[in-house]
Amino acid sequence: MDTENQEPRRSSRRDVLVGAGGALAGMTLLSPAAALAAQESSQVLPRLAGKQKFVWVTANIGDPFYKDGIAGMKEFTRIFGVPATIVGPVTNDIAGMTKTFAAVVADRSTTGIFSYFYGGFDAVKGLYLQAQKKGIPIVNGAGDWGGPRASFVGVKDEDSGNAAVNYIGKYLGGKGTVGFIGNTGVNLVREEKFYAQYWKDRFPNVKYVGNATHDGSAADALKQFQAYKQKNPSMDVCYFGDGLGPSIADALVSAAGTTKMVLRGFGASGIASVKAGKTLALIDRSPWDEEFYGFQYLFWYKLRRRVPDYAGVPTFVVDKTNIAQFSKAPYNHF
Repeated sequence: MDTENQEPRRSSRRDVLVGAGGALAGMTLLSPAAALAAQESSQVLPRLAGKQKFVWVTANIGDPFYKDGIAGMKEFTRIFGVPATIVGPVTNDIAGMTKTFAAVVADRSTTGIFSYFYGGFDAVKGLYLQAQKKGIPIVNGAGDWGGPRASFVGVKDEDSGNAAVNYIGKYLGGKGTVGFIGNTGVNLVREEKFYAQYWKDRFPNVKYVGNATHDGSAADALKQFQAYKQKNPSMDVCYFGDGLGPSIADALVSAAGTTKMVLRGFGASGIASVKAGKTLALIDRSPWDEEFYGFQYLFWYKLRRRVPDYAGVPTFVVDKTNIAQFSKAPYNHF
């Protein structure tokens, strides 16, 4: 029996080294970091055929709230190479947003829409149908207004109230008086109801005095809050439930007196107020996350890939315990 042919040949350490030396003779050895960089640079994303133009439609492009979202949109464009822009009225105007939405759908250069529409959905349902017929996918952001749409990337109505009630309830030790103010958008109306219910369910010894509403402008928000505070002078903490709050943080804190303010959103003025110990906390999702991932869903949908029906972005709290870390890298997890 020929046993030599039955056993695999065992290479000696010398054989391996000689073979490796021959293979590497003409190569420059890379450090692990350089090798990883070379690998990443060789990975190429697919490209969409033809000219593309993704559009983010919203009702108020003048609010500082949109700064982070625009940064997320630009990062998407940098990586994926698809032009994207934001359009809408300068100040809060749902009728103006509807008009803008119609113009975007009618524009032949539009190939994808990221929708922040937050009025009654009946006002744009026909426009969604028109977009579908024209082959323009829509991804809803901030709240899910309806379909037909490719996906929804944002937060659920209960997310903000859930985080706010848990944080404020712990701060108060389960006893005290609280309030809520927000704009009249249909999503804010729904969110306030969750906020009210969570107080009943989780902190029965906390008194909720009910909510106040404003028209979405800074002037009216301050006016309505001042009137609300006068009617409820004993509030320990008030939650400003829409993203306008941080832009008028100083004025709100001044009008609040002894009432502590928790604001929704992460604008520069809000961050400065938390750092100064004037505002208790900031609570929200980051619009950067919403736009960076929302536009990607448009991209993959255009490539005829299935995308998730819903992708939730995280809602988190920034207060004195983590404000320094958040300020250094607001778009990274911490």
